[in-house]
Amino acid sequence: MREKIKNLVNFHLSLIGLKLIKKSRDALLSERLMHMKNLGFSPQVIFDCGAYIGEWTLKASEIFPKTQFLLVEPNTMVINRTKANISDIRPKPILLEATAVGDNLGSGYLNIWANEHTSIEGSSLLSHVQGEPKRKIAIEILTLDSVSEKYNLKPDLVKLDLQGTELSALKGTNNIMRTTTLFIIEFGCLEAYVNRTTPRELMDIMYDNNYCLYDVVDLVYRPYDRALCGGDFFFIKKRQSFKKI
Repeated sequence: MREKIKNLVNFHLSLIGLKLIKKSRDALLSERLMHMKNLGFSPQVIFDCGAYIGEWTLKASEIFPKTQFLLVEPNTMVINRTKANISDIRPKPILLEATAVGDNLGSGYLNIWANEHTSIEGSSLLSHVQGEPKRKIAIEILTLDSVSEKYNLKPDLVKLDLQGTELSALKGTNNIMRTTTLFIIEFGCLEAYVNRTTPRELMDIMYDNNYCLYDVVDLVYRPYDRALCGGDFFFIKKRQSFKKI
């Protein structure tokens, strides 16, 4: 999940002859999900928003093999890889292509900064400090509540990896926030994306909706000063019985 952050950081580091090399954190993420499973967490439905090429869903499906997955991915340039990675998962995942999630229904553009440093992974609905995008893709914007209603699915787990627009997506969850047990939300500490969601904003909206911070995983640091670049927050509903801390 952190590959997107790493590529964007490397774009700027390359200008001064540096490169960020990150050890894989997949084992840690899988370990934490398995820990929650061992405590009794058994999601029937998982929404993967910002699914990219589907690797997160593939790993999660190995831990929760009977779960119905719904993936949302706006970048049509990677969607064939997404389909290939999730093709063997059963029940068959639902994949929403050229689609993003936000606070209201509408349309917009996905900005893509494609070069040898960021490839096609530098993409967001937001602007970026590196300048104008190389390409724009027209997309549909849905709310998570509307997705839940359309497919008659109430997620037990929602994962958000949205390159800075996490707060907007959370504002479209008035209904599912009442029942969703776990949110896994990417956070970023660098101001690479213009007006990106801050860690403070994530904390505020989640605690205001009766969630608490359960875990922080997949941390990425700048190599030259070890400053935190980003990671993933685990937020759970305070009422959940499996929270044994």
